[in-house]
Amino acid sequence: MFKFISFKSDGALWPLANQSHSGTAQSKSWAGQVLTAPGRFANVVLRELAARRAMSTLSDLDDHLLRDIGLERHQIGKAARLGRTDGLGADAARNTIVRWA
Repeated sequence: MFKFISFKSDGALWPLANQSHSGTAQSKSWAGQVLTAPGRFANVVLRELAARRAMSTLSDLDDHLLRDIGLERHQIGKAARLGRTDGLGADAARNTIVRWA
């Protein structure tokens, strides 16, 4: 009935944060590896394009808006590829403490 919206559920800003690995069973045979290689390559290319689109979107924001969502300008690349909470760790915690102290 209701859908909760978070930053991670927004594909434009966090394209890689909610990846599901449930359907990625890989064959151990040589033939299986050869047959799945184009799909894996396409997946890597699509993830990189999504990360670049997210970086472009985030870099268009001003510094005040970035701080509102918990990012600094130098963290955009890492956040676009790894997600805000996964990729920033202690750096984000330190910035939060310094900002609010």
